[in-house]
Amino acid sequence: EEILKISKELDLSIVEKGERVTAFVVFAEDKVLMEVRSILVKLSGSEVSIAEGLSPKKIVLELKKNKKKLEDILSGIEKESKKLAESLNSLKIVYDKFASESAIEYTLRMIEVGSFVSIIEGWVIASELNNIESSLSKKYNKAIAIEIIEKSEGEVERVVLNPSNLIAPIMEVTKMFGTPKIEEVDPTPYYAFFFLVFFGFCLTDAGYGLILIAMTSFALSLNLPLEKSVINMIRMFMYGGVSTVVMGALFGGWFGLTPDQVPEIFTYMADDGKRMFLGQIFDPMTDLVSKIMPLAYILGVIHLSLGLYLSGLIAWKAGDKNRMLFVTIPMILMFIFASLTWVAGIESLRYAFYASLITAMWGLGGSGNPVIRMLKGVGSLLNESLGWFSNILSYSRLFALGLATGIIAMSFNIVAMTMGGMVPGVGGWVVIFIVLAFGHTLNIALNVLGAYVHSSRLQFVEFFGMFLEGGGKILKPLRKVCRFRHTS
Repeated sequence: EEILKISKELDLSIVEKGERVTAFVVFAEDKVLMEVRSILVKLSGSEVSIAEGLSPKKIVLELKKNKKKLEDILSGIEKESKKLAESLNSLKIVYDKFASESAIEYTLRMIEVGSFVSIIEGWVIASELNNIESSLSKKYNKAIAIEIIEKSEGEVERVVLNPSNLIAPIMEVTKMFGTPKIEEVDPTPYYAFFFLVFFGFCLTDAGYGLILIAMTSFALSLNLPLEKSVINMIRMFMYGGVSTVVMGALFGGWFGLTPDQVPEIFTYMADDGKRMFLGQIFDPMTDLVSKIMPLAYILGVIHLSLGLYLSGLIAWKAGDKNRMLFVTIPMILMFIFASLTWVAGIESLRYAFYASLITAMWGLGGSGNPVIRMLKGVGSLLNESLGWFSNILSYSRLFALGLATGIIAMSFNIVAMTMGGMVPGVGGWVVIFIVLAFGHTLNIALNVLGAYVHSSRLQFVEFFGMFLEGGGKILKPLRKVCRFRHTS
């Protein structure tokens, strides 16, 4: 339409019109065609050049011939793909074979081979050094020499991560952040419990947890030839399902239902006269501010205290013992004593808080004149405390997401019953089933993703930020590549 507005002395014919592309022919004077070209540029269009000496009829015939050739080529590719698909398993085996051979060839290129001496340089696990030397001595009649050398400038030491089978799935979260350096600690054993608790806290629906367990267990039972990292992720979500069942039971979350909507055998009468689910301790409707919010913040304080301890532990291993003794431990005690004194009301611990406060200021002040050191310590402690307060507030997302899961589930239940009530007979039950299935499936998918993302974020930003830099390299011993095959 914009092109037609240029001039009345213009003839435009549409050759073909598709969803994304429209082909047309324009007949006009040269000066008008210049304006057409400028509009084409604005619309991200392109101009097709026509070879001189060819009539439009011949051009169309030539294009049809080319189209037929391309269709024949495409058909041949599809047939070849189908033949290859029949041999897919064999191709996977071939892939692993050549990948293994490629790894061996790459390693061999790093070995200096002479007429009488061969030199191999690489990384080994320190505890395995004696075993390697013994094995090589037996095989080559002691004609070997092993020398420990300094790493090259800028070379990164290799790290060995050997998590237990129980926490190996949580290691995938650590890998997303990065590999710890050799001087750092592997955080996985320390945060695994908190990650799962936070995951369950974000969902707080035991029914959803049972579905998550069932789905992940079924996926694992299929024994699909998946990569180890994928299997670990599935196991991690299964652990998250277990945590969700526990947290959901404590919060009374069962598919967005209320105790009044289920048989009395699944409920009990609390001391305050409220009916609650069996195993339920918290009522999200009345205990949000008085119990649930403080619980999230308490978990946050413990989580951050652990991160602070690990930062002190790394400093201790690096030779900076003063940081652990005069900064890390006093700050942890300071927050504990402050909580017990002003939250729990144990006034006798007030002086213990003051002692830890002064010690922390002394440690944070560095060195030099005692007065200047204490003044610097006050500023540093104030900065640290503000950072802590900001980080602790981040844990409010736990109860916020958990509350959202329950409210959305309850809303879908209400919508399903309302819409089902509008349709008489069996049709009403069908509508109810469809709405419930769609609503709860959507709610599970979105909130499981949200639980994973936000639980990971609390590790990446609040926890890892206190002690972990990352940037290490994992030791990758030479072994067969088994991306598709699984050999024992």
